[in-house]
Amino acid sequence: VAVFLPLAGLLLLGRRRTRAAGCLLLTFLLGAALGGGGFGTTYRALKLESVDPVRGEMVAVKEYFPHSIAARSDDGRVVPQRNDAKLFTNWRDKFVTEYNMLLEASRCPSVVQVLDLFEENNTAYLVMAYVEGETLAHRVCEQGAIPPEELMRMMKPFIENLRMLHEKKIIHRDIKPQNIMILKDGTIKVADFGIAALESAQEKKSDQTVGSVHYIAPEQARGEQPDPRSDIYSLGVVMYEMLTGKMPYDGDTAEQVAMKHITGHPVPPQELNPDIPEELAAITLKAMNSDINARYQSASALLNELELFRKQQAATSLGSGES
Repeated sequence: VAVFLPLAGLLLLGRRRTRAAGCLLLTFLLGAALGGGGFGTTYRALKLESVDPVRGEMVAVKEYFPHSIAARSDDGRVVPQRNDAKLFTNWRDKFVTEYNMLLEASRCPSVVQVLDLFEENNTAYLVMAYVEGETLAHRVCEQGAIPPEELMRMMKPFIENLRMLHEKKIIHRDIKPQNIMILKDGTIKVADFGIAALESAQEKKSDQTVGSVHYIAPEQARGEQPDPRSDIYSLGVVMYEMLTGKMPYDGDTAEQVAMKHITGHPVPPQELNPDIPEELAAITLKAMNSDINARYQSASALLNELELFRKQQAATSLGSGES
């Protein structure tokens, strides 16, 4: 049972699950919210191995809580609205059954490690490794445009791992700067596969688009089923924002932004930042082409193009040095 500590803003979670080795008791003390969306909130949490909190391990815990169809009761349970009970249960069950996919995804070096999943309070909780650093969104907000050489360094391992995930038939569906973590040593980690997979169920059952609207692929905005090229589109939008410090499309409403993704006429990146190499701008615009068949057809194709650009830049620099 959840125990709320309203003055401290904390939630204490305990659970018992029978395993082959016997009965295992794990308790989590949830603290500050790290972020959230329509399907739930991720908290920094302490995994308590004993009554002594000092010996606890810091983790991140994501609570399945679709705010549009559920509310929290006085005893801490997540309770669906009367007419949405079946939908709530279907989404929660899908979240639980996606656990094996999440474990598979987290074996890739650039994906935040998934540690456990359990059900309590009429909902589900995903336990992940806690990573210290900042989101790419925060970096761009504070720094503005990212230098091309830094973008190349960050994107190479990210795209390599995206290729691995696509080979495993795993699509993220919601790549955006808020889901990309930059660790203190510069390592890149991507998060939120669980919610992205779950939101696919929302799309089918509620006729809503999936993915953050500023990074959504046109086919997703039209309510169509995404494929790996949808992730490539979103990554292209992220690269555009990294290079220019601005999102390619904006509007007064989500519908206006989604329509701009569908029609596909972004301001050329060099108009916003003249220091962007023409070849890198072309790669970025091809990745985020509104025509799914005109994009890079795989993460490998995008990675190969970026690697060719890197080698050309290195050769140019070497030639300039020799002259």
